[in-house]
Amino acid sequence: MSKVELPGELKRLVRRFLALIAVVFLADFVFGAMYVQHMVAIGMSPALIGVAFAVAIVLSTVVETPSGAWGDRYGNRRMAVAGLAMWGLSLVLFSQAGQAWAVIVALVAQFVGRAIYSGAPMTLVLNQIPEDQPDARAVVVKSAQVTRWGAAALGAASVGLFGAHLPVATMVLICGVAMTATAVWVQMTWSRGVVRAAGDGPTVVGHIVTGVRFLGNAKQLVVLVLTLWQVAMFSIMVFAWQPVVVAEFGLADTQLGWTLLVLSVATALGAVASRWVKDVTTTWLVGASVGMAASLAVASLGGAFTVIGYLAAEFLCGVLGTMLAVRSNAMFPDAQRNTCRCTAP
Repeated sequence: MSKVELPGELKRLVRRFLALIAVVFLADFVFGAMYVQHMVAIGMSPALIGVAFAVAIVLSTVVETPSGAWGDRYGNRRMAVAGLAMWGLSLVLFSQAGQAWAVIVALVAQFVGRAIYSGAPMTLVLNQIPEDQPDARAVVVKSAQVTRWGAAALGAASVGLFGAHLPVATMVLICGVAMTATAVWVQMTWSRGVVRAAGDGPTVVGHIVTGVRFLGNAKQLVVLVLTLWQVAMFSIMVFAWQPVVVAEFGLADTQLGWTLLVLSVATALGAVASRWVKDVTTTWLVGASVGMAASLAVASLGGAFTVIGYLAAEFLCGVLGTMLAVRSNAMFPDAQRNTCRCTAP
């Protein structure tokens, strides 16, 4: 974990944190690659699938901001466990659902559970590293990003290896059971972190107001704009790579799975490469952002340029995402870290 040394208990907590990320992103990637097949298989129309997504996204957005404040006020381990449990159980329900209403309930619960979980584990870990060790905090954030994308690559490999042999419902069920068991593990083995007594510190509303005000910080506005830029560029890659690659090279479905593995590995390598950026300046962030757009432009030229462009874009996505995470977490105050993360990602 780089040259930064942490005390034994903190080092164990960081290892648990990285293991948690690996499980969550592996399971989430497998689910994300297969869930639409299950929805179509039980007879849901594209319009109904779209409505289900819209409802889930709206409700999760409504829940996410106060969930950060709840974590900062009442304890982030509590929020991590609650979110993981809801997320895992929703996948179990999804895997067994045979009717549209049950799938919609499961999908909404999954999005809400993800929102409750989202910033809690990182906050819990970083807040236990002393403020006078910013390098140690940066190493943890970078390691989390590398683990995240490495787990995504493993998820792509899992879909490629087992997707043709196991039913979708079985793979989703395995993911749900794994995440639910992980919630129990976090509750039993992780330290509680900071839990404020009644009347101690800001109220939940006070935390939310602080998070909203944080958006007015000029440095955070730069991070917010570039984060939205990265999301836009990544969304283009997600929606465009399959039809572009099929049109250019005529790959079969099984080959698309392995193509996704290669792209995920490129993103993971980008996250690894960001370790050599010691000082995350605005110049680095803007350069990586422009590089992503330029890479996608190259990919549109066709032929070998498609391969080069997509690999470069995925690599720079890993670099940019990691640097943005480091920059944001360095600016967030400990007392409102989860709130700020949920209102100003």
